Amino acid sequence: MNTPAAADSTYENKYTGFKETLLGFSEVKSFASSTAVPGRQPDWNAGGIRRLSQNNEEAKQYRVIMMDHDFVPAYGLELATGRAFSAEVANETKNVLLNESAAKLMGFKDLSEAINDQIFFWGDTFRIVGVLKNYHQESLKKAVEPLIFRYYKAPGGYYSVKLNVANVSESIRKIEDAWKDFYPGSPFSYFFLDDHYNEQYKADQQFGRAFGLFSALAIFVACLGLFGLSSLMAAQRTKEIGVRKVLGASISSILTLVGRDLLSLIAIAMIVATPVAWYVMDSWLQGFASRIGLTVLIFALPCIVVFVVATLTISIHTWRVARTNPVKALRYE
Repeated sequence: MNTPAAADSTYENKYTGFKETLLGFSEVKSFASSTAVPGRQPDWNAGGIRRLSQNNEEAKQYRVIMMDHDFVPAYGLELATGRAFSAEVANETKNVLLNESAAKLMGFKDLSEAINDQIFFWGDTFRIVGVLKNYHQESLKKAVEPLIFRYYKAPGGYYSVKLNVANVSESIRKIEDAWKDFYPGSPFSYFFLDDHYNEQYKADQQFGRAFGLFSALAIFVACLGLFGLSSLMAAQRTKEIGVRKVLGASISSILTLVGRDLLSLIAIAMIVATPVAWYVMDSWLQGFASRIGLTVLIFALPCIVVFVVATLTISIHTWRVARTNPVKALRYE
């Protein structure tokens, strides 16, 4: 949920009371506060940050997230080395955490070297106490940005509440009542993190649905064409099929004879379409920093499905003609 828009001198006391009240609810598993949550790029973009052992020319730019000591366990973030923030440590506001990308950007070849090193941050110095494993703050389309995490007991921005209950609507009502008690006059605004995070993929999901619909329509139209073409070929070769049956041809050999020409064209179409499909898919995947690899199975499986569907479509009329009495077939005009 969004924190109150305006904070006054009583904000920290209200925050503490609100947090303790919510943690007293049986359905609330955890509560954390931060200036950003996964699903959007952090607004705080700070430049000129460097290690004390570096000169000004080596300063870099980082995204910064202010968090309380409950943020790391609430989101299940893992430590690569060092420790997370703690409310029991004096002057914790003078300490920072990095993610692995930030540690690499600062020049630490071994993450353990970062612990207790100091950085220069806007005229002040901070000590690195831990390095978090990289996680996707934003979508998989973007590479993991270098992040610096600063500590504050009650940062403004977002309250993250993790629920463990089936009746979510009732829990939200209880939280809203507590909100009104501590923050009267401030609007209660909340969202579910999975929806918030998935908003980043909305355009891709819409594209996938549209592409799937048109693909299904194209396959349906193609099957209609194959159905009509196989019907025409079977009708034109009715007498030939009758003669072959009289001479002892089996139904399977007749099916192979009629379907061979059409299936060979389909095979050629697959050979042409596969590299085109590979190029299009590979180009689309280039937009993702984290992406799957293209394997043979991804292309082989659709080809097999299309081949089976085409074979069944072609076989319907041919099977009916092949089972017709040869006498009727020879009289067919």
